[in-house]
Amino acid sequence: MRDMHGEVCGGRPGLCEAMRPASGADLLRYLRKVNFTGLSGDEFRFDANGDGPARYNILHFKQVSRGAYHWVKVGQYLDTELQLHLDGKQTHTICYLPHQYYSFTTGRPKWR
Repeated sequence: MRDMHGEVCGGRPGLCEAMRPASGADLLRYLRKVNFTGLSGDEFRFDANGDGPARYNILHFKQVSRGAYHWVKVGQYLDTELQLHLDGKQTHTICYLPHQYYSFTTGRPKWR
């Protein structure tokens, strides 16, 4: 908002007439340039399509004892990288690049 205010209002204090109301298209152009570190410590920014970062926890509904089930985190997807924690020991990572796919377990890439 500071960038938009500086460019549109020329540094005058308060909202100038050009920002009352701001054009939706102009506001979106400035918002897409936003980046910051969130309270969780994760970086936030919009991609070229205007989407925020993709962050997902991968959960498995696992039987932990007879008749008892719990959700167990088995991995995560962060932006373009899928990390799976199999058997609680092994990490398997799958990365997707435009027109390419590869995965590796314990550091050895396997191109497919």
